[in-house]
Amino acid sequence: KLHGRDMDHWKWGETQTALFAHFPFSNIKPLNKWYERRANNGGNTNTVNIAASVFEDSRGYVQNFGAGFRQIITFPADQSKGEHLVINSTGQSGNIMSPHYDDMIEQYIDVEFIPFFDKSRKPVVTWLLPSDPQQPE
Repeated sequence: KLHGRDMDHWKWGETQTALFAHFPFSNIKPLNKWYERRANNGGNTNTVNIAASVFEDSRGYVQNFGAGFRQIITFPADQSKGEHLVINSTGQSGNIMSPHYDDMIEQYIDVEFIPFFDKSRKPVVTWLLPSDPQQPE
């Protein structure tokens, strides 16, 4: 019904959508359209790219559970050659007006990672942390 009669054009990644919900605004219409993000995605509860989904008549399968953050850390004998790769499911900012609110979705869906350190071992990822009220800005 969702993709027509020709099964050659059916693709699981187009039948299933990852829902990146925002709490609490995904539960408030019409704010949900501003805050939540959706992207076609594969995987299911029995794959390495694990994500649970539910079926909705009008949308197909909607993933409502999966890893929100992924990282790979290697521990070689020579620590200078180790890797630390990361990816967040949406972006680094919870501020919808920030360009970093949803700038990692495509890489997350494609299971791509960002190196945390460059070759000189300096961080290349900027982590946005809450300010410490004890420290002046």
